[in-house]
Amino acid sequence: MLSFAVKYRKAIDAIAAERSLKLRKYELDEQEWKILGDLLMVLRAATLAFSTNSVSTIANVIPTMDKIDALLTLQGDKALHPSVRAATQFAKNCLNKYWFNADDSDVYRIAMILHPGMKMKYFRDAPWAGDEYIEEAKSLAQAAFGAYAIDTTSPVPATPSTSSSVSLFLRSFAQSAILIAL
Repeated sequence: MLSFAVKYRKAIDAIAAERSLKLRKYELDEQEWKILGDLLMVLRAATLAFSTNSVSTIANVIPTMDKIDALLTLQGDKALHPSVRAATQFAKNCLNKYWFNADDSDVYRIAMILHPGMKMKYFRDAPWAGDEYIEEAKSLAQAAFGAYAIDTTSPVPATPSTSSSVSLFLRSFAQSAILIAL
């Protein structure tokens, strides 16, 4: 919507200037158009941060939020109009709300640890992840590993069934993936 307004600024100005339409109160002055352009720049950069991966996965949620947070922090420091800085701060506050929601779920951290391109390295490299956070993430992955531990006390069936073979394979695969990630 904002990009449309900037693209068709001349037409919008002409329509708003037409007295018979009674839209003059909606006409933007030069400073308001600059504010609109600045705001569009901030929002476009945030949108691109979400659009960089060809495939979105759970493991990419926190890294993408990190990118957007860094971008919004940089935008807040620029010499932008106060209303744009206020909008940027509002966006950061919304992002913080999502951070708290992501922190409440173990899924994101476990998915990142299992992701071949991230593993524990992402947490070790993240400036916000302290030792306690890293250890908690590792413990979560180990607990997930324990949930898929093979029960060696069950008797082995005389004739293995396909479903138990598949189940054994999947559990073994899950254990291997978690061990490799740690």
